[in-house]
Amino acid sequence: MLRVVWVYENIEKSSKFYSKLNILLLLSSVSLWRRNHKDDICTLYADDLTIDTLNTLKVIGFWDEIKPIPNPKKINKEVFWASSKLQVLAGIREPVILMDHDTHVYKPIKHLLTDSKVYVCNYELGKGYYPSTIDKYIQQLSYKPRWETDSVNVAFLYLPDYKFTNEYASLSLQLMEELSALKAPNPQYLIFSEQLLLFHLLEK
Repeated sequence: MLRVVWVYENIEKSSKFYSKLNILLLLSSVSLWRRNHKDDICTLYADDLTIDTLNTLKVIGFWDEIKPIPNPKKINKEVFWASSKLQVLAGIREPVILMDHDTHVYKPIKHLLTDSKVYVCNYELGKGYYPSTIDKYIQQLSYKPRWETDSVNVAFLYLPDYKFTNEYASLSLQLMEELSALKAPNPQYLIFSEQLLLFHLLEK
């Protein structure tokens, strides 16, 4: 039995944020997982407006648990729109699968996972795209390894060791807070803080 988590935050704080397509993608994501992995605990972390919207649609029962997104940070959500996923991971104390709302798993896959490995959706080559060591914002961060530009896609993410999960999430949020204070201009810095950092920590 595993905890499987979806995180859905309305960063616009407006009902216009929702579309029929995105809601259906979210519902089909959890439905497919439950169909093929009946023993797992499916948990949704969401803001109050999202919870109210899903409650109005009478679809709250798709999940075993509904929880608020924890620990708000001083983070620019327009740039770091996925930061709420890291806020959730920072408090996890068990093995966890994190699923994007538009990730769909059509067959049983848990037998492919092992307790000693992190599993990601895919690897990405970021040379020429992701910020690197020479970037003026990256140079000002307090954490200063020699950054590579390879990354991992975390649309599906299995994290078996909660201590590593907490270390990764806490450092990711720290970088997002620092980059927000520096006024980093675009979501490339989100990818850096979320996906490129994870690749770096796995290599380390």
